[in-house]
This record gives sequence, C-alpha cells and structure tokens, in this order.
Amino acid sequence: MRRLVWCVSLVSLIAACGSSGRVSTPGSTSTTRAGDTTSTSLRIQPTGVLRGVPARTFECSHPAVSSGVSAVPIRSVQAFLLCPLGAPGQPSKAVTVGANDPVFESLVRALSAADIPPTRGAACPAYADLTQRVLAKTAGRVYEVSIPADACMHYQHDALDALNRARGA
Repeated sequence: MRRLVWCVSLVSLIAACGSSGRVSTPGSTSTTRAGDTTSTSLRIQPTGVLRGVPARTFECSHPAVSSGVSAVPIRSVQAFLLCPLGAPGQPSKAVTVGANDPVFESLVRALSAADIPPTRGAACPAYADLTQRVLAKTAGRVYEVSIPADACMHYQHDALDALNRARGA
C-alpha cells in the first residue's frame, strides 16, 4: 500500500512539473470548426509596464494600502526597496536598489512583465510563494509593486530571479 501511495505521489509530482501552464499565444486565438471561425480575446496586462498600488511611505514597517485598490502604472522609478523576506531560519534585511545600481534595469524589466492569464485545466504545482514586498519610489509618490504572476498565480521565475540577484542571493 505504501508503495502505491509513493508511486501515485511521484506521478502527480512529475505531471505538475512537466506542465508549464503557459498560454502559447496570449492575446487572441482563432478556432475553426465545420467552416465556422470563432475568435476570442484575452484581457491581459500590457507588457513592459511596471504597476502597483499607492503606498503611504517608503518603509517596510508600514502596511501599504487597504485592499480593493487596483494596480496603476508606475513611471520614472528612482529606487526600489526590497523588504525583508521573513523566512523562518533565514534572516534577511531590507535592500535599497537605486537607479545607478547595476541590477536596477533588469529588476525594472522583470517586474514589468505582464501577468500570464490563468489557464483553465492546467496542472499547477501546489506550493506557497514566500511573500515578496517591493516598494518603488518616484519623484512624487511611493507604490507597492505588483509582482508578475504566471498562469498558476505564482510569482514569475524571472521576477524572483531578478529580486534574488538584487538582494545579493
């Protein structure tokens, strides 16, 4: 019985890891059946736009804003504040990344990626993302950055890689 449970678990894990869950062509699709053509459009965030919600201060200790506020485009970022991760047994500290920092542009690019719309019926891995809190400062405002999500609603790997590089990990 233990062996059967182990095999089923292994097969499930392999199936979850083998599926990318990504949409091959986000935007529009066209299907033809018996001479009829139907076209559908997916609403997705535009690519190359950093987005987030207004925050009160450029400090990690203060909560950003109340829920229900929708993300807005963030332009002319001067600096990012990467808040501590708070992982048990792995202490981290806040990291400030200024416009002159070598990782600044790659961080902007990775955090500006469009969210990938959820794919119906996709096999998604079951894990919880470690919450990442990133603040962006512009000339007149502070924002909590929305980190791009993949089709399974996890943080996109490129964004996580850029954040880890900026943290020096």
